[in-house]
Parts: sequence; C-alpha cells; structure tokens
Amino acid sequence: MNNKLLIVGLDGATFNIIKPGVDKGFLPNLKELMKTGTSGILKSTIPAVTPPAWTSFTTCVNPGVHGIYDFIRINKDYEFDINTSLNKKARDVWDLVNGKSIIINVPITYPPRKLNGQLITGMLTPDTKSDFTYPQKLKKEITTKFPDYKITLQWELYGDKKEKFLEDLYAMTRERFRVSMYMLKKEWQLFFTVFIGTDRIQHLFWDDCELMRYYQKLDEYIGEFLEHIDENTDFLIVSDHGFQRIDKLLLCNSWLKNEGYLSIKKEGFLKDLMKRLGLRKRNIKKLLSTIGVDVTSLTRKMPMKFKAMIPEEGGSVYQNIDWSKTKAFMMGFGLVFINTKERFSKGVVSQEAYDNTRDELITKLKKIKDPKTGERIVREVYKKEDIYSGKHTSGAPDMVIELKEGYAFSKKIKNEYLEESGAMKADHHPDGIFICNRKLKKKQFAIEEILGEFI
Repeated sequence: MNNKLLIVGLDGATFNIIKPGVDKGFLPNLKELMKTGTSGILKSTIPAVTPPAWTSFTTCVNPGVHGIYDFIRINKDYEFDINTSLNKKARDVWDLVNGKSIIINVPITYPPRKLNGQLITGMLTPDTKSDFTYPQKLKKEITTKFPDYKITLQWELYGDKKEKFLEDLYAMTRERFRVSMYMLKKEWQLFFTVFIGTDRIQHLFWDDCELMRYYQKLDEYIGEFLEHIDENTDFLIVSDHGFQRIDKLLLCNSWLKNEGYLSIKKEGFLKDLMKRLGLRKRNIKKLLSTIGVDVTSLTRKMPMKFKAMIPEEGGSVYQNIDWSKTKAFMMGFGLVFINTKERFSKGVVSQEAYDNTRDELITKLKKIKDPKTGERIVREVYKKEDIYSGKHTSGAPDMVIELKEGYAFSKKIKNEYLEESGAMKADHHPDGIFICNRKLKKKQFAIEEILGEFI
C-alpha cells in the first residue's frame, strides 16, 4: 500500500500566531510547508468547541449525525454528564481505512473502541491508570517506556503559578512527541496525533512572547515528523478551531435570569454553609490538585447530585435553577435550550409556544449590548435546523449564540451579565488551520475529500 497519511493536530492553533512567526523566520518548517504545499483556513463547527469540532473532523459528518455537541450532554431530568466515545454515533475515518491506523490523543476517543491498529485515548480520559489504550496491552508498553506521559493539563488550576504551568506544559508536550516518534516506527497507513498544548497556553499567554516560544518548539517537532516520512506520505497539520483575544465574558444565564427566562431557587443550608467557609469548586479543585489527586478522574466518578452540592463562583447552570419556572438556559459555549414540556421532565414551554418563544429570544439576544461601549456583542444566533442535520439532532441545542470578537461565554449566574475575562486572555475562534505538504488544485474542498483518498 503506497499512499499513507500523517496528521498532526494542534488544538486551537491559529494563523494569527503562525503567520507572524513565519514572516519573522521563527517557524522555518511551517514556512516551508506553507510555501511548497497548501494552506488555508479550516472552518470549525458552530460552536467552535473541541469535542464537536474534532469529532466532525474524524467522522467527516456534522454533529447532527455524530451526536456530539459539547463537552457535556443533558437528559430529560436535567442530569449532565461528560461525552465519551460511547456517545459518538458515527464511525471515525480510521474505522474505514484499509490499512492499520495509529491514533494518539484525539479527543472523544475514551473509552477506546476497537480498530485495525493501535490507539491512545485523548482529552476527557480520566487518567493513565484507566484503560486508555487499544489494545489493552499497549497501556503497559506506554506507561513502562514513558512513565511521565500525561494526557492533558487543566490550565485553570494554575492561577498565578505561570512558571509551573509552563514547566508542566513543556513536559507534557515533550512526552507526547516522544510517544509519537515511538509509535511512528510501527506499521501504519493512517497516523494521527494531537497536541493539546496550543489551546492551553493561548488561554493564559495571549500577546506574550512565551506563546511564540511554544510554537517554535512545535515547529521543531514538525521538522522531526517531516524527516520520518517518505514521498508517498501526505502530511496534514490541522486545528479544531482558532483563537482570539478576549476582554469580557457574557454570563448568558445571568442575562436570561434578568430577562425572566430563567429562575433561581433558594440555596440549601449545606451549600450556603460551604460558601461561607470559602469551599467553592475552584478552591477545592486547587487543593486536591496540590495534594496529588487527579481531579479529572475524581470528577468523572462523582455522582451529579453530589457535584451540585458544591458551590461555584457565581453559581452555574448546574445549580439552583428552578426548572419549573425556567423557559430557557445556556449550556456549554453558547448552546441555548428551550425548556419544553416535550423534551424535559419539568418543562414549561408547550410545543405550540415553542416557535414564538424561540423567535422572541433570538430577537432579544441579538440586541444584547456592552453597557460600557453601547455596542452589540452578539454576531449571530443560529436555529438548530440551520446548522445541524441528521438522525441525532434530538440532542442538539435549540439555538447557538455566536459572539463578536473580544467576547466569550461564562455559565456563571450573577446579577451582572457581563464581566472582565480575568486570567483567561484568549478563547476560541471559528477559523482553524489547514496545512498540507502537497499542492491541491482546488481552492475550496471538504476535508472528507482529502481523507477519502485513504479509505
């Protein structure tokens, strides 16, 4: 089999950083690829969020077909849970490749599904103590040869410890590269590895020289990959979304509360006591992380009812909502759900009132303004039928909000609906990257046209 494909995913990578780096000579390998091959914007999903974006890339179908809309999903009783590969309704491209595949750290691959080849699961994997490989025996091989291998890191937990964050980030990236080089020596037709660090560092270090230094390290690694492929191997570099600077956060659930669409119930004694003692979710996470507890793994195993007892800064969509008096709520990154009687156990909006309620809400959302500037901050509000299609649209939000540049979402519930972004300096943008080592004749093409050549 002559044709082979090597894909390097750089989560959140953006030409906003790459092009200046290329122009100044900081990224020689990317410069050569862009000069001799093909490059361009790779549009993300709506919203531009990791789980639906990478899943759409690996399945070549939209969320209405594969069923992944966000990090979490909600059922009729308002119970939230993390999406996994078990929730994926479509086959991945490696399920269709004729030869063997090696897949490393691609999001929404845990728990590992059977494939013709080998797989190391990616983001949302509990930890390396879990069964995070296929075949299962690969786990011992990886943990023995690479005992410091980590799947991801949570940038939110570092606070002002930026030096420690950078230390851990580079260590994680280095081990990801070493594992990739090790696996590259095995038999494969499709090789796909994802580096999550670009997303993590951009949240904290936007407009900082540390960001270009990290891209330079990735450029070195890309050079190593290029040295290990032959003329019969196509090489793609892609990102699931891009990035942009942000200054403010829209607390959409706060806005919905202020407009009468969302209602809050009185807090219980235990939660109120925890707040008074300063036992909020962020503080607890930091404490557990400091003493070596794997927070991601613990959170996955914790019952939702117990999670709801732990107060967050400002509250969240998971807590204190009086569903019997709520017409709409936001989940994730701009996903708005109408609390209909047909869909939810305590729904209040009838099917007859659905269209009017949604249209009314869309009109109001588009008029949200920044109180300080007087400018509207919502770029567009999409109805689900405008952006999703397929057999699994039942799990889709009723509408998706897209904000203008400079703004991002927060689930918190306060009196104000807009606040400063704080430690988070940047967030997702719809424009991802596509870089290929060969010239493509068409100026526009669907990603399945490229992947389809290897099926």
